[in-house]
Amino acid sequence: IRLSEMVDDLFEMSKINAGAIQPVYDKVALDEVVDDVMAAHRIAAERAGVVLRADVPANPVQVIGSDRALVRVLSNLVANAIAHTPAGGTVELAVGADERGAWARVDDTGVGIDEADLPRVFDVAYRGSNGRVPRDDASLPSGSGLGLAIAAGLVQAHHGTLAAYNRDTGASFEVRLPLAGDE
Repeated sequence: IRLSEMVDDLFEMSKINAGAIQPVYDKVALDEVVDDVMAAHRIAAERAGVVLRADVPANPVQVIGSDRALVRVLSNLVANAIAHTPAGGTVELAVGADERGAWARVDDTGVGIDEADLPRVFDVAYRGSNGRVPRDDASLPSGSGLGLAIAAGLVQAHHGTLAAYNRDTGASFEVRLPLAGDE
């Protein structure tokens, strides 16, 4: 299964690098994307002993994009956060909008990102110098080094940005996208 997933990741990355990503763009409500991501990662978070939370506003935040691609972006960010958060920690996926457009943010209470690694976290196959949080459960995902690069490529295909930064405890990844009304 892991080998198949890695082949899929390599294929996705090659399409991104070739500029061949042509997502079908529709109006997408980010709260629905969050629901899909939460359902996909709830069990992995429980196995890792990590609390997985979502924070969505009462009014849906809509963007123009591919729901499949946006689920992939946020799934990659959440999976990465779970992998780098020790048992007893928290991963929160939040969405909202402000004067600069729509945003989705994944915050964790994990080990953070070494400052020297921050400029390279979205590079293909870059895994950084932080060790992964040790896990007893071998069924939890171990990264290929492609997830963040794929997320960055898909966000770019949506005319958005993806940034990473450290918080007092843990790391934060923020996706910025144009609101549906802006296109």
